Amino acid sequence: MEKVHIRQATQADREQIAAVFVDAFYMHWKQLSTDQAKIANALKDSLRLEYFIVAERQGEILGFLGYALGQQRAIKLVIKDFQQNFGFFKGYMVAMAIRDDFEKNLNLPDSCCYIDQLGVSSKHSGQGIATALIQHFFDKDEYTEYRLSVIDINERAISLYKRLGFEETRRDPVKFAKQKGYNALINMQYSK
Repeated sequence: MEKVHIRQATQADREQIAAVFVDAFYMHWKQLSTDQAKIANALKDSLRLEYFIVAERQGEILGFLGYALGQQRAIKLVIKDFQQNFGFFKGYMVAMAIRDDFEKNLNLPDSCCYIDQLGVSSKHSGQGIATALIQHFFDKDEYTEYRLSVIDINERAISLYKRLGFEETRRDPVKFAKQKGYNALINMQYSK
């Protein structure tokens, strides 16, 4: 198998990143629509590509890592795109419901980086791509602390993060747990 190349995302990657994002997290999006292309189209312009790295092989994006620094997050929702794809009212309501998840200010210190989004396409899951993306980020040596949040039912991700040295710092219960399908966000931290 050919080696995976990790690099900074470019404008040309936008549609592929959005498609991988929807594929990787489809269980969370399927209540909105069964049309993954429509969801990806609603999301693609919300991606702040300067905060994304990608894992690619032969021009195919296999996975991505979006990160936050200071007060800047990897995604800033474009509400009109949700309205265009899902209707004026439904699109607005969905965007407003998820806005805090993507845009809430984290107020990170300069020495800290927050792993905002990490996704791998379902057909490439389990091939070490998420590990490679995180390790690439660790190798930069720009930060001494890394943080992330993961839902309590994502046991694979929790296991991966623990293997890479992340430790749980706290659990935040979520509102509307039954509707969301999980009970808490697990906050984790890695320090060099």
